[in-house]
Amino acid sequence: NFGLENVQNEDIWTVISNITNNVKDNDLKVDLSFFTNAISDRTRGEISNISESNLRLDNLFDSIFEQIADNVYDVTQRIINIDDIKKIVYTGGIVTKNEILQKKIENRFNGSINVNIVYQETFKGIARYMCGRYKYILFDFDGTLVNSQKGIFESIEYTLKKMNYKLGESIDYSLFIGPPLKHSFLNICNMDEDTADLAVKIFREEYENKGVLNNELYDGVIDMLIELKRQNKIIAIATSKPQIFVEKILKQFELIDLFDLIIGTNLSDDHSDKERIISEVINRLEVTDLQSVIMIGDRKYDILGGKENSIATMGVLYGFGDYDELVKESPDFIVSSAKEITRYLTV
Repeated sequence: NFGLENVQNEDIWTVISNITNNVKDNDLKVDLSFFTNAISDRTRGEISNISESNLRLDNLFDSIFEQIADNVYDVTQRIINIDDIKKIVYTGGIVTKNEILQKKIENRFNGSINVNIVYQETFKGIARYMCGRYKYILFDFDGTLVNSQKGIFESIEYTLKKMNYKLGESIDYSLFIGPPLKHSFLNICNMDEDTADLAVKIFREEYENKGVLNNELYDGVIDMLIELKRQNKIIAIATSKPQIFVEKILKQFELIDLFDLIIGTNLSDDHSDKERIISEVINRLEVTDLQSVIMIGDRKYDILGGKENSIATMGVLYGFGDYDELVKESPDFIVSSAKEITRYLTV
């Protein structure tokens, strides 16, 4: 907001000139001299001579694009050696559709650099380009690929009733999804070690018998997985859920063959954390470049586990976590649907 709301038309150029003159030396300056070629041949070079009567709109936009190309070159050479650049990704609004601007940027770099226009919306465009480099896609399971809420909630309720455990009516069963199960019984229910072990045993017996098949795939998951495989991505699951249950559910939906690797916990492994599980996936896949890996999940544990392993992270809002929980851990990306994941991770 430059405070231009109340400026009269005849004063607008003075205001713009003053703003430009007040720019600090180390800031990028927009050179208003590009207006020189935006006015008719009869009056050239004087900002004060520009008016509605002599401003030629076609030349104005051509000059603006020239100035944008100059600015791109100016900024680029400040941050990197021009000779080291192979590609420029340009994104932002309506100008992304303008081939004239693309050509002017190419020409400014003497035609030696490939200029790509990647997406119509600025931040999503940058995100999409960045995500294109990810070869290894690691998914959480519950709350990311599969909505397992009903089966898990019913099994938790059965477990607590069988143990005559009183929690009150306000218990949020969604808190059980994400961390290791024993961790949840210890911290949410305030159980001691032996009681938590018994609760885990009862839960898993009930879940294996009934709850494990009470699941739904989130909208767009199948299409997302198929498209990722079509583009030769390596797809893995990194989950705190027992691996035997994960594989059973994937077979139920006939999706297991789409995954290159599935790593979950053992039924006896009650203290597995996401950091260790993600690390095992990375090692098993023999990843040599951590910048090619991204972890996708719906809870803070997925984001923290990814960061502990120095890989990119993406939080999803359609699962059991929420925006406030995810944003506190500063994931690289936050999306609201499987379709959006597909759009970011594929070309």
